[in-house]
Amino acid sequence: MSLQERDRMKIVHEYVNQEPSRKHLTQAKAAQIVRLSERQLQRLVAQYRAHGDVGPIHRLRGQPSNRKLDPSVTAPQPAGCCCCLRRSNSV
Repeated sequence: MSLQERDRMKIVHEYVNQEPSRKHLTQAKAAQIVRLSERQLQRLVAQYRAHGDVGPIHRLRGQPSNRKLDPSVTAPQPAGCCCCLRRSNSV
């Protein structure tokens, strides 16, 4: 969890777990603190309530990219390939 996500979670946790009779942190104020729109804060609160602390973390973290090249494509080229010959001739 990044520092920015930690800071957001502190505010979301405080907003969700405050006593109803002493609501000093409104949704608008909490959204302003974390620099999000009120709608985005609602989304974070819903994820927090559904999944706990790990809810708002991006789900694709740690997953390989869809655009990642196959390892065979990025494997080292043989010694006699054309790009190696060009480099050695230009020196």
